[in-house]
Amino acid sequence: MIYMSLFLTIHFIITISIFYQYFGYAKNTCNEDILFCIKNFRKNNEEVKKKCQKFFRNDCPCSDGNYTSCCDLVDNCLDYDEYCREKSSRLYMKKVCPYTCGFCERPDPVGVECFDKFDKCFERRHRCWYEEYSIMVTRRCSYTCGICTNKTELAKDCESPIYQDYMSVMCTDTCGYCSEDYTSSTLSINSEPTLKQNNTITTSKISTSIIINVPSSTTPTTFITPRITTITILPTTLKITPPIFIPPIYIPRTTRRIIITTRRPPIIRTNILTRTTPKRPRPTTRLIVRTTLPRRFRSNKRIFWK
Repeated sequence: MIYMSLFLTIHFIITISIFYQYFGYAKNTCNEDILFCIKNFRKNNEEVKKKCQKFFRNDCPCSDGNYTSCCDLVDNCLDYDEYCREKSSRLYMKKVCPYTCGFCERPDPVGVECFDKFDKCFERRHRCWYEEYSIMVTRRCSYTCGICTNKTELAKDCESPIYQDYMSVMCTDTCGYCSEDYTSSTLSINSEPTLKQNNTITTSKISTSIIINVPSSTTPTTFITPRITTITILPTTLKITPPIFIPPIYIPRTTRRIIITTRRPPIIRTNILTRTTPKRPRPTTRLIVRTTLPRRFRSNKRIFWK
């Protein structure tokens, strides 16, 4: 009975450790906040180690299991590929995003000569023009940027309604837009303008003819039939007058600075303990004399009869 309980206890401990290792340890750890780690991965504290475990650990799994030797530890490395060129974040990007930044290479698939190694290359096709993204252009998005040596794969998109505008700019040679004899123009002028006195310029009749030639090629084209256009300019007379000098307008100063000073009233401080209340004035007594005068004499003004 004792051996049975000991066996069950050991079995339970082993099961819990395996479950924690493969489920809790692999999923709940090795998380990465790229934007936070790019700025703070050099700080050696517990908060950075907790949020940047893929940088500090070596046993974190790759995002792509097919290529274990050259892979990115996170899926959104392409969103932060501009940090691959900065010296402050180069060490972090080399360990977490080595494939995106071009620090390692993968073998090309057999039978495919022109392809994109990233799924988001077409969304970032505007970076094909910039020199600082040369690693991404030459190694990761060669099909989208039109730098493949095999042009048969790219030629399929020249007539596609989706990629036609893009291919006409990026892959002009592949699509047959780079002909040497596209336009040739002839310009004929009968006379030149002459300068006379009184600062006047007189021009005579000028005829200009422009001839456009369509390039000869075996591929069918959709060019419009060219026409010869003749532009006729009638004689004109232009009078040249010297520019008029206008002096700057002087605006007199109509305002002046006024300094206003204010005086604060004096503060009267009194001691509450020594302050004495004034005495209440005593009422004055008045002698009221009652008289038996008639009513008309009872007023403030006395009236005396003469």
